[in-house]
Amino acid sequence: MNIRHPFLRSRRDFMRFGCRTISTVGAAAAFGQLGMLPAFAQAPPTTEDYKALVCIFLFGGSDSNNVIVPVGAGYNAYQTVRQNLAIPQASLLPVTTKANQTYGLHPSLAALAPFYNTDKRLALVANVGTLVSPTTKAEFQTGAKPVPINLFSHSDQQQQWQNAAPRGGQTTGWGGRIADRIQLMNAPSNFPASVGITGNALQLIGATTQPSAINGNITLEGADHTPASDARNAALDQILSLESGVTLIQAASGALKGAIDVAKLVDGAVNSSTPAITAQFPTTELGNQMAQVAKIIQVRKALGMKRQIFFC
Repeated sequence: MNIRHPFLRSRRDFMRFGCRTISTVGAAAAFGQLGMLPAFAQAPPTTEDYKALVCIFLFGGSDSNNVIVPVGAGYNAYQTVRQNLAIPQASLLPVTTKANQTYGLHPSLAALAPFYNTDKRLALVANVGTLVSPTTKAEFQTGAKPVPINLFSHSDQQQQWQNAAPRGGQTTGWGGRIADRIQLMNAPSNFPASVGITGNALQLIGATTQPSAINGNITLEGADHTPASDARNAALDQILSLESGVTLIQAASGALKGAIDVAKLVDGAVNSSTPAITAQFPTTELGNQMAQVAKIIQVRKALGMKRQIFFC
């Protein structure tokens, strides 16, 4: 029996739709209209019990020794070690700690320096990494302390940063395990507590909760609330509710139905009354992702959300 939805042109399309994503089902009405809004979340009122954790994960490598550089007497030692990799001292952006110690940020971080020096809304945390326990160089060299599996493997480090399990054996992410705990705080809302803006992320996988993922503004033709559109949606809902007896098909149908349900929640929230937002994000990949986060935060009340975790 071949059943083809007008939006699904191939088996690959169906499997892609099976991902629990808002964007995959399109959420045409939702993100089509959201895209018209300027992007930035309003600060929640002080009387509103809402908190969001926005995680920005940089999958590429970063030369941490050139992110925060000693200035003054310590610069000479830094320059000696780094040689041609050293950032010229005149190019560094000075930041001063509470202990009146001055360091320099990489010149490409000019947009962040004021948040540290003036606004006092940025903290710099150094000497952080994936370890089982505090470990000295001597303890590492002698094997006196256990260390993370494949400590110098970039891909393993990316995984361990997301699941907080340096010795392995963990299939969920730390953000997902938090979502397991906070989901009840959002009741009776059915909107997921965790949302990935770049697709499915290990960090957001929970034991009892699953994230929704947004892969960008994808418009799905036909979801325009016309009688014909409503009829198609009703027919698809019936198809997805059928008991096929095949585990894989049943799982894919359940995932797609869940994604559609989430899209409907966003659609309803967008169509509700929300205040205007005015600030703009840069037109970069990360800027666009942050804009998507802002749009979801903007309609938090309509979605009934009190706690959310975002992954960019």
